[in-house]
This record gives sequence, C-alpha cells and structure tokens, in this order.
Amino acid sequence: MTELIEKKTWLQPWFWLVMAPLMLSISTSLAFVYIAVSGADQRVVDDYYTEGKAINHRFEADKLALSLGVGAGVQVDTISGEVIVELTGLDYFPDSLSLYFSHPVKSTEDITLQLKKINTSRYRADLTKALKGRWYLQLSPTQTAPEKKWRLVGELDLNLKQAITLAPEVQ
Repeated sequence: MTELIEKKTWLQPWFWLVMAPLMLSISTSLAFVYIAVSGADQRVVDDYYTEGKAINHRFEADKLALSLGVGAGVQVDTISGEVIVELTGLDYFPDSLSLYFSHPVKSTEDITLQLKKINTSRYRADLTKALKGRWYLQLSPTQTAPEKKWRLVGELDLNLKQAITLAPEVQ
C-alpha cells in the first residue's frame, strides 16, 4: 500500500505547489550566478592620481588636433580586413599612425593597429581579426613627441556603415 502512495505522490497537485517554487528559485539563482561570473566588470584602476594626470594629456592632444585642423576619414573593409585612413589638415604627415579600436562592452576585444603611410596623406593596415558591431576609434601619430601628439576620436557601427570621419573631441 505504501508503494502505491509513494508512486503517486508526484501526481498530486499539492506536491507541485510546494516543489515548483523551490525548483524555480534554484534554477533562477543558478542562472544569475552564471551571469554574474561570466559578465563580471573590469577592475577599477588603482592609481587614480596617474590616471588623473593622463586625462590632461588627452585634453591637450584634443586641443592640438583642433588647433591644427586635423581630420581623418576611416574606411573599414570587413570582408578583406583592410583599414584605410585619409588624413587632412596637416602640413607634415607622420610616417605611421596608431588606430585604437575600443569595444564598448568587452575590453578583451580591443585592438590597436599600426597604420603605415602609402602616399602623402593615406595610411593602410590589415585587421588582425574580423570586426562587427559598434566600436570607439582613436587615431594618433605613433612616433611623435608628447607635446606634438594630437588625437582624433569617433564611433563606428559596422552594422550600419563601414566609413567614418574622425574629429578632435571638443570639451
């Protein structure tokens, strides 16, 4: 008789009224633990003083780019992996440029390209991996004294377009 009762316990509605919320809370908490561990935020910088000083250099680079009238057109070919940059507004064009692709969410996806001059104001590099989605771009000369280093910034969404015009960031 007890075997008959035990076999039919899971068929009783009161059993599910008690067990369903427990099983739901366990599965939900496991899902939240997975999300918390896999999507953890990046660590905060410990040296705030150095970071604070570095922001002044960025402001100076933006002001220099604005005073020089520097601009750039960036084209990213997602099929061939080629990046072309066309600089404008300079009297002297550097031999190489640094183009930093910053992912808005995952810092592990960030890449830096060294662009080589192919003619007077045009630079080229190949992507090291396929890119898709939205990216923040930062362009600056590679081998320049800190007081002559300018910076251009912009945001590129490769889902919508593959070209962007970079300009100095205005505060």
